[in-house]
Amino acid sequence: YGQWHDCPGGFVEDVIGETQWGLQLAVTNSIALPGVKRVIVPAGFGVGKTFLAGRMVAWAGAVNPVGTMKIVTTATRMRQVRSQLWPHIKTAVAKGGLPGRTDTVQWIAPDQYGNDFQIAYGFSAPANDEAAMQGIHGTPKLLLVVDEAGGIAPLIGKGTNNLLTGDAKPDRLIQPLSGL
Repeated sequence: YGQWHDCPGGFVEDVIGETQWGLQLAVTNSIALPGVKRVIVPAGFGVGKTFLAGRMVAWAGAVNPVGTMKIVTTATRMRQVRSQLWPHIKTAVAKGGLPGRTDTVQWIAPDQYGNDFQIAYGFSAPANDEAAMQGIHGTPKLLLVVDEAGGIAPLIGKGTNNLLTGDAKPDRLIQPLSGL
């Protein structure tokens, strides 16, 4: 899947078999732009942000060798992670015939040694648990997907920002989406 490393939109079309239109493609491809650390997608309810997030998890998990990237998904409530975001991830993994197995909130695949590696998982942190976002490391790369970010408690939001340490890179703000 390395040929789609710099082209998430191509991955969605060629591997998952779905066609995207203008704004969807802009959001999808933003995640791979050089120097972009964070993609922010302000939009109303029910326009497809969670759907696109599921495709980006599938892309990131496929184009990076198992064991080199950890993907963490979160939302305001665990029911959102389990019942809204992860069905989209599971569908994208299945439609793309991607390696490994998914369940309600995790994607596991064998690494080069045959050991199970958790490519992606979902959780929701309690609003008052300052340490909830700590300890998420262990791979060279991290993709953090925050669904319904507006509802994330400030303390947890601060913890997500702490995960994005390293070289300062610009955010990529996608213009407000409607009609996805």
